[in-house]
Amino acid sequence: MRRYAVLLLSVVLFVDAALFGALIPLLPELKDAHDLGKTEAGLLFGAFAAGALLSGIPAGLIARRVGPRRTVIAGLVFQAAATLAFALVEDPLSLGIARFAQGVGSIVTWTGGLEWIATATPRDRRGQALGTAFGTAIFGFIVGPVIGALARETSTFGVFLGLAVLTLALAVLMSFQPEAPPEEPVPGALPRVLRDERFVAGLWLTCCPRSSSACSTSSQPSTSTTEASERPRSPRSSSAPAPPRRR
Repeated sequence: MRRYAVLLLSVVLFVDAALFGALIPLLPELKDAHDLGKTEAGLLFGAFAAGALLSGIPAGLIARRVGPRRTVIAGLVFQAAATLAFALVEDPLSLGIARFAQGVGSIVTWTGGLEWIATATPRDRRGQALGTAFGTAIFGFIVGPVIGALARETSTFGVFLGLAVLTLALAVLMSFQPEAPPEEPVPGALPRVLRDERFVAGLWLTCCPRSSSACSTSSQPSTSTTEASERPRSPRSSSAPAPPRRR
């Protein structure tokens, strides 16, 4: 039963990640169809992440109060409704609201799902179960653009309607699963984890490449700017007026 629950939750996270990546091939078409600028297109794509970011802490409180199973079911139902809305609406504002709602349902599903896996799996197999769930989610993000390309070539409404039905079917399957047994917090667990050398090394491996890449990108001057500053200026260019900017 525990293996089945972990497998089902992995499928849930796979579909959730696929929904996030499905917009990528559709974004150029939506940008041209609604005459969106770069800012509007960026806001439309980032609405999913914004919904997840703003709902993260409330989702954790909900999972702690009602339990992980009900949290996963609520997130799936909410995400199915948001996906159906994304398939039906056409104006950019409604599309952005639907993507924001998808992000809210996504983080609620992730919060309940990870807590469910952590509490329903023995401690010696917990890392393996969480790794399986994260691996399937990464694979879902890879498959997401393929689903978006299929929607672009066939029918956006039909593909997203199918995803909404699939998400709702997963919510029904999750409702038949038993609730995970509650696990009491262990006093002093956080300081003990921070003293674990393998855990700290993992944190460094995760954070250091990102921070060093960001610092090198921000400190490195642009090639075109450097070449322009080093290029000698002709006497005529300093006195000639600049041409008017084309709109």
